[in-house]
Amino acid sequence: MSFQAMAWAVKQIAPTKAKFTLLILANYADDQNRAWPSLATLSRDTGIKRSTLIENLNKLVELNLISKAQRYRSGHRTSNVYVLNVPS
Repeated sequence: MSFQAMAWAVKQIAPTKAKFTLLILANYADDQNRAWPSLATLSRDTGIKRSTLIENLNKLVELNLISKAQRYRSGHRTSNVYVLNVPS
């Protein structure tokens, strides 16, 4: 967990569910503010259904609070990587 990412996430302005999603992502962030929890993990941790999580993540991208990219391992898609746009 990145304490810097958590402190940053708390201060951001976003709709409630999107902000909660951001806080959970920050909880998973490494020292480079990257996190890669699966949608199933995010759903379990937040209690938010998958389709709403996808909307929340897209909203966070739209607000420029995160960037996301697809990941692949051995040609198979795995969880996305999310980068929190924490200023340096």
